[in-house]
This record gives sequence, structure tokens and C-alpha cells, in this order.
Amino acid sequence: MTNKQVCSNFINNPTGSWQIWSSNMSYGKGRLFSYNSILAKHIDGTIHIDYGIARYSNSSAKQANHLRRVIPTHFDVFEYDFNEPYTPDWYLAQCYDLIDKQKRARKVDYTRDIKHLLTEAILYSITYNEPSDELTYLSEHTDDFVGAKQTLLLMQTMKEH
Repeated sequence: MTNKQVCSNFINNPTGSWQIWSSNMSYGKGRLFSYNSILAKHIDGTIHIDYGIARYSNSSAKQANHLRRVIPTHFDVFEYDFNEPYTPDWYLAQCYDLIDKQKRARKVDYTRDIKHLLTEAILYSITYNEPSDELTYLSEHTDDFVGAKQTLLLMQTMKEH
């Protein structure tokens, strides 16, 4: 079986017994493995993808992309580093790191990544009922701005205050 088929089986039958379908991917008991590392967890219809493993190597990144493509749109998907505390504030910290990179970057634009992280933070906060004052402020005021550049400016303003 291909890696894409393994990912599809993981989505459709996450609690199945241990299944090894390819030389470098396996799944079982709600976890999808890339080599010997947990790439994703399937928890109550929500997919949690390990941000660190998904970006560890080219092959792990490809496997994570296979997984993302087979996830139905009605599933909630969260990407974070399983070794870090996972809260809306974690997402905000990642956004601020990208803002710092954006200030120094000449040709790379991180605004799309920042908006993606903000969206996930809001979704996480709503799903798990973990409010964040900073996130609430951003979500209330982001609609006042149009486009990614304005969102970046809003976040820069928030960081400075």
C-alpha cells in the first residue's frame, strides 16, 4: 500500500489494530507513525499533527502532506509540536516568532503562515474552551483590517503593547 492509502485508512479506522502497510508508515490505536515517531493522533474526530515531526525531513513532510489531503473538511485539524505545551498562547508565540522573522526577511513573506496560526488558535480556543485575552482581542479586531499585511501590522502592534 502507498503512504496515501495508509493515511486514508488511519482517518477511516483510527482505532484499528496495529497495521503496517508500508516500509515507513504504520498506524493503530489512534496514532499514525512516520518511521518510529508519532506523526498524528486521531482524538474524537479531531486530527492532531505533530508540527515538529511533519517538518523533520523531506519524507516526513511528504507523509504529512498525504495526511492533510485525505482529511475530510468536517474534521478539526490542529498542528503543533507535541513536545510543547499546546494552548492558544503557544500559537501566538509562534506568530510572534514569525513576525520577528518577517521584520528581517527580504524576500520571504510569512503573513500567510501567521494568518493560518491565528485561525488555528481561534479554532482551538473555541473547541477546547480555553480563552485567551490576547487572542480574543485579535479575533475581535482582525475583521477591522483587510488582508494579510494589515493582520501582520495588528499583531506587531499587539506585541509592542
